Amino acid sequence: MILQNLDSLEGTSARGERILHHHHRGSRGKPTLDPVARTVGLGGLADGKRIDGRLLDPASVSQGIGHRIGAHGESAHPFGQVGGFAQDSQGLEPHQVLPFGRKERLPGINVVAGTGATGENEVPALEGAGHEEVTEAVTVVHHEEISVWCGFVKPERGTLFRFLPEFVRELMPGLRPRLRPRLRPRILPLMLLSGLLSACADETTVLPSPRFAQIGELRADVEVPLAGGEGRLEGTLVWQSDGRWVLVERMYYRDQLGEEVVRRSRRNPGELSGEYTSLITQLNETPGLRLTGEVEQGGPATCAPNQARVTFAMVDAFRGQVARWTRCASGNLFSVTPGSGGSDPGTPRVVTAVQLTRSFTIGDAERSIFEGSLPFATVDRGADSSARESRSRAFVSVDGDPPPAWVDFWNRHAEPGVSSPTVDWTREMVLLATPGRRMEAGHAVGIRRILPVGVATQVQAVESVPGDFCAPAALERYPYHLVIAPRGPAPVDFADLLPQRIPCGG
Repeated sequence: MILQNLDSLEGTSARGERILHHHHRGSRGKPTLDPVARTVGLGGLADGKRIDGRLLDPASVSQGIGHRIGAHGESAHPFGQVGGFAQDSQGLEPHQVLPFGRKERLPGINVVAGTGATGENEVPALEGAGHEEVTEAVTVVHHEEISVWCGFVKPERGTLFRFLPEFVRELMPGLRPRLRPRLRPRILPLMLLSGLLSACADETTVLPSPRFAQIGELRADVEVPLAGGEGRLEGTLVWQSDGRWVLVERMYYRDQLGEEVVRRSRRNPGELSGEYTSLITQLNETPGLRLTGEVEQGGPATCAPNQARVTFAMVDAFRGQVARWTRCASGNLFSVTPGSGGSDPGTPRVVTAVQLTRSFTIGDAERSIFEGSLPFATVDRGADSSARESRSRAFVSVDGDPPPAWVDFWNRHAEPGVSSPTVDWTREMVLLATPGRRMEAGHAVGIRRILPVGVATQVQAVESVPGDFCAPAALERYPYHLVIAPRGPAPVDFADLLPQRIPCGG
């Protein structure tokens, strides 16, 4: 191996006084010694002498290691080749130590077998300030500065950094024949490592910073008031820079959750990540769409009763920053438009950002799970009702008092001592969705929409059914979902339950 460009070790003496490097002025451009006979591995000297501790042990000559380590009477550069780079054309005095670090490139390491020309079987010690700077020669190299983007190394200015693997230590006793087979498969990784390090220039390499939120996520939130503000529909879409997205819709009534539905991306995330980058470029650079730096962040805490509150956020994981804009608009996450909020010049851009995020991920043809529904809140739900109702039912009062059918159902359904929920029977109703008896575990029911349709109200619900080959337990069950909602037009009808297969254990 060869210690290349380790300038702090140049300009030193040999044969009792000095060894002249081929670029030393005293050598006059000629090789100073004869060609070397052969090479050995790191830590192995010409006679196989073991070096313990630091490489640089005291010897009888000073600073006899430069670009090459020449054996006694042999050239450090075979065939008269000239290696390394002279720092300048100025000759050096004996014992003068060059400063560590080069302006051309990061040091590489090669070693030619042999010991110092004087002091048989010894490696000359450093003298002067250079000795203090080298604590573990071979395993550590000093360099002035390496950029964070330079390979995988990030040393700070004026520090030492290790770049050789640990297996070098086991070769320190010398290159014995039994070690040669172990060395060969490790030559290539070491050469690759040296190439990566030598490719780093001393000047700091600055790569362009990613666009804002190019590494992170986009988030669109649309909150729509329902029933004069007594209920609300929330839609949240989160799109990550790796391509994955998730959509969560929630229905509330009287600040109580009625139902939550989660949808996730099924496309290859790699395909969607490219589209994410495309949208990020538009939101950062396209005139008329650009948000960062042009549209004021923040916005109103509340909107008018007939308006949706729209929030769009760009989360930059690289910088650890979040930019968030809130505006008032019309529609839900799938149908949002600037509406009357267009008087604010930033509203169209915020709404357009939400529309594009939805279009790139979910598409334009999809609609909300709760589209057109009255708000509702869950009173109770489970896998088995003690009331054992065989069909879905609506409990609606005709005189403002609790319907007798409701009282009877609740007494059979609830545990003893559990009071019935508070219901304003003059303007509210209670709905029970159930498929009736099921002879295996794993079934569940969920109401999705309560739709006023002219002079009637239609209730739509889904039944979650265990997937094929799940082998659910044979067990008699009466799954149910019980909700409270504003009263709709009578009569109230239930559509057939829509079956929905769920994964095993889902």
